[in-house]
Amino acid sequence: MKEAGWTEPAIAQKLDISISTIRRITKKHGVKTGAAQAALVQQAREQLLDNAFLLDRAQEIAASMVNDDFALAQQIRQKVSEAIESIDPTAGPLALRGLAAAATALKLTQDVCRRALPLERLNEALHVEEMPELVIRVMTAEDVKELRERQRRELAVLNGEVIDDEESPPIPEEGDGIIVIDDSD
Repeated sequence: MKEAGWTEPAIAQKLDISISTIRRITKKHGVKTGAAQAALVQQAREQLLDNAFLLDRAQEIAASMVNDDFALAQQIRQKVSEAIESIDPTAGPLALRGLAAAATALKLTQDVCRRALPLERLNEALHVEEMPELVIRVMTAEDVKELRERQRRELAVLNGEVIDDEESPPIPEEGDGIIVIDDSD
């Protein structure tokens, strides 16, 4: 895993062993970080165009990064907890500095977890709005003629033109998607 580029915290969490154990094993077997990367880089170059825009691959990378973040955050929190227990309360300013550093570390780990798990976006993603229905129909020549005539009449009314009673269009109202401007003042 280390030769493939995994970080020690991620390996430790995955295998449920300590980082010191991982270091002993890698030292014993002469494992170098990224030793297998040359072959992986060549393979990645060959598959670059195939995988460039695949959503699955992007999700795998994001999941790997989130996994690393969680592993590191968990270890930081564990170390902070151990350090707080060993702080001597009689040390005065030194103890306060240690507690301030611990609080900062805890806040940073919480921020990492919040960014990795955007729960407010999850609620938005789960709520799917229903799309409006679009109805398409073929207009006949008569439909087109009626529509053009109605548009001509509405335009004439809006421009203040006088139309014969036989041709007078209905007076447009605001609810019809038309803005009525009253210039009678």
